[in-house]
Amino acid sequence: MDHQFTRQMQEWLNSKHESDAEIIKGADMLFRLNRNRFYHVRATRQPQAYRTNIEYELNKFLKIRLDNMTIEEVRKMNDIVIPEAQAIIAEGEAENNEENQGKSEKNGDSIEENASTDDTELPSSDSDGVAVIRKGKRKDHDFLPKEVADLWDINAKRYKEIKSTFETLKAMEDKEPCDRYEHLKILSDLDKKYRADMLTYDSYQVTRADRDRVAKARLAENASQG
Repeated sequence: MDHQFTRQMQEWLNSKHESDAEIIKGADMLFRLNRNRFYHVRATRQPQAYRTNIEYELNKFLKIRLDNMTIEEVRKMNDIVIPEAQAIIAEGEAENNEENQGKSEKNGDSIEENASTDDTELPSSDSDGVAVIRKGKRKDHDFLPKEVADLWDINAKRYKEIKSTFETLKAMEDKEPCDRYEHLKILSDLDKKYRADMLTYDSYQVTRADRDRVAKARLAENASQG
């Protein structure tokens, strides 16, 4: 990546560039990035009319370059992030359906049945590279330490953000990578945090001390009510 060119973009955007010659300089930089000859011809013929749009377009490319990304890398990012988000959304929808159908059965589970030792659905990589997310809240959720249990609620909010950002990108399917980059970056960050916290939540092993802590808390609560 040409870092000197990136600095030139920054300098141009930070300057007033009010004259036709200064605006055309910005149009030349933009052409170097998007290779849109038709746009470049019109912008150089009517620089004042295109000034604001040139600023807007250069800013989009600058954000990508400041993150040391190329347009091709943004395309690859899209090819990875979108399927990962789709997997999370699909698992969340399936989980909600199962939770609604089996709520009465889950409410009848005993404390001993609540011990979750199944590690078969921990986040992992399939052959297609899309990670698998365990479906549903743990049956032993009430026995988890607060900082681990809280990850479930944090990820519930994060799930909504993932779905919202995904829908935004879905509506931008016909846009160029530079137009989608900001939302792709947000989605990528959400995805990584979601998976990291879900792994922590899923992999925690409830200890006897955890069960004793909950039992004591319940006894104290019953005593105060009695």
